[in-house]
Amino acid sequence: MHNVFYKLQDNDKIAFSRVVSSVRKRSSTVRVVASIDGYARDFTTTSSAIVRRKAFVQAAVTLLLELDADAVELNWMSPGNSGVASGDGLDRITMVQLLQDLRQAVNAASKNIPNRQRELWFRGSLHPNVIDSAYNMLDLCELVDHVTLDPNTAESLENAHAPLRGTPQALPVQIPILSQIFGDVIEPGTGFLCKTLREDGWNYAWDGYGGMPYVTRALQNGQMERISYEDLDSLRLKMDMVEQKRFGGIYIDYVHSD
Repeated sequence: MHNVFYKLQDNDKIAFSRVVSSVRKRSSTVRVVASIDGYARDFTTTSSAIVRRKAFVQAAVTLLLELDADAVELNWMSPGNSGVASGDGLDRITMVQLLQDLRQAVNAASKNIPNRQRELWFRGSLHPNVIDSAYNMLDLCELVDHVTLDPNTAESLENAHAPLRGTPQALPVQIPILSQIFGDVIEPGTGFLCKTLREDGWNYAWDGYGGMPYVTRALQNGQMERISYEDLDSLRLKMDMVEQKRFGGIYIDYVHSD
């Protein structure tokens, strides 16, 4: 398996455990999800053989328990061979097999911990070609507790203000707490965005359309560098919006990132 399962180091586990403990002290309803992302053909390779599925499920449940998470999520965005994905035609079958194995393991983990029901989540693509050809939606929805379809995987929905329609309660607001790295590789946990924003030379402003702050500064080549980010004011704004519009909640992603 390549890039499917990232082995957390002890320091990572300690840091994440502190985050989980802090969150649980503030809320009894928030759910902490250990999301496992498969790139390109990772999950295609993993799900195609019994021995690989067994190893993956064991690692996933270990992650679920070590992080004291409420759910483990299979994040499979690119299954099938519809022309917009990187998997193969058997993904529709082997995906269900992998989810069946995960379902059994998650149920077993729940039985071993009284008064704590662990869940299995799935996150996939909203692209019509992928939904039609690669997801067995009936079996998938029967096996998992929660399904999220990511709008940035569909044509014309890749911007931050996708024109989604439907029941508000079915639409969570995603807030990714991450940064993109360009140039030299920075070690995980560096917190490079936080450090960068503390440097001199930034001009601070507010993006009224995006509902978040941003900073700009001039580069030596004459271009302008811009960074958008979240702060307490922007998070409060989004929380209020979710409550007012009765959306399904907030999905905070990449909490391990910057």
